[in-house]
Amino acid sequence: VPYLYLGGPLGSGKTRVFEILARLVFRPLPSSNLTAATMFRTLHAQGGTLLLDEAERLKDTRSPEVGEVLSMLLAGYKRGGRAMRLEAVGDSFKTVAFDVYGPKALACVTGLPPALASRAVPVMMFRAAPGSPKPRRRVDADPAGWQSLRDDLHALALENGSTWLELP
Repeated sequence: VPYLYLGGPLGSGKTRVFEILARLVFRPLPSSNLTAATMFRTLHAQGGTLLLDEAERLKDTRSPEVGEVLSMLLAGYKRGGRAMRLEAVGDSFKTVAFDVYGPKALACVTGLPPALASRAVPVMMFRAAPGSPKPRRRVDADPAGWQSLRDDLHALALENGSTWLELP
């Protein structure tokens, strides 16, 4: 599953796209400051779609915490991607595999590290022209309308999803 990468300058609508995705995707997990432990435990326990906004910190490869998050993102694009951890069991430890595979979207201004960028479909965002009415638009808060749209997308995927795999 390739990731979705939203890039572009400040004010170009990346966070707004994430607001819309959070209303459409399966079990959205929106965050801008996810720790490695939160990421692998949540993805393993409930699955869903990670929406990682403000992902600039992924370029700080000297940070051990960033390195852990980045390694899980690098592994999580393909089926079977796992994070291995030692879990305390009584007085000893046991190796446990946490599944980190699944859809993810990342957004940032500065770009992704090269290996992660190779696993993502880039969508470059641009700021609207001065005087454009678009920057002031808000996402509709109508839960029933979003649920209906999610249901329609789910039905579309169930009816046609198997043929989508043949498209590439």
